[in-house]
Amino acid sequence: MKKTTLTGLKVVLGLGLMTSTSLGIMAASGIDPAVTAAQKTSVHYSRITAAWPLGDEYRESRLFNHVPESGYRLKMTSWKKIRLNRSKRVYVDRKARVTTRERDGDLEHETYYRIRFVKSGSATRYWVEDDAFDD
Repeated sequence: MKKTTLTGLKVVLGLGLMTSTSLGIMAASGIDPAVTAAQKTSVHYSRITAAWPLGDEYRESRLFNHVPESGYRLKMTSWKKIRLNRSKRVYVDRKARVTTRERDGDLEHETYYRIRFVKSGSATRYWVEDDAFDD
């Protein structure tokens, strides 16, 4: 693990290089970068083939180019930039389960799905929180 200084605060990075853009997106997402960096995080991916309608409150979730806390540089996309069909049906092809060990030792799980808005396999894909779908 690499030690680095983040605005005067020493943290241990187990997630790889975190850029100022990634830190800004994490903060905008409600993820505290200083706390996240000190926690042990793992991501498990699995394949899915499904077509699901988005939930009524899908706009409250965020669209990402990568799974948050996966170690990749994150970019968020606004729902306003997406052309969504009337049925709000999306095609799901991957599931990611992020497991974080909190400082007190408890495990926290988050689930993300990789979606696209047309059936074509070459369509742009986004990762979205599981809150975007109704239970």
